[in-house]
Amino acid sequence: FMVLLFISYEQFKAWKIRVTFADRGPMQILSPWSDTESVVWGGVSGAIAALLTTPFDVVKTRIMTASRHVGLREALHAVGPYGLFAGAGPRSAWWFCVCSIFFTTYERLRAASQDALDRGR
Repeated sequence: FMVLLFISYEQFKAWKIRVTFADRGPMQILSPWSDTESVVWGGVSGAIAALLTTPFDVVKTRIMTASRHVGLREALHAVGPYGLFAGAGPRSAWWFCVCSIFFTTYERLRAASQDALDRGR
């Protein structure tokens, strides 16, 4: 989940930098996004990561809540191909909300710490 989350977030950010600052040449850009963009793209990254990892979560939950020992094959067979995405919508919505707050806070703290370092020099 975290690998997908951070890769997608950084890819969205890299895309924004390429589109916005392409004509300015190489430069260091600390925070290319507004708070609104951090909310949206952080949330989208969370929703994508949640959607793509839902099958793993479904199988893990099936194995952990079984009344007897259940193996991976048996858990996969029990849920079926469509059952692998059971709860994907609510899970993606939850992670959209969580990650939109997280990434906005992250970007704000990162910018504040960089400002503090710059003032200390």
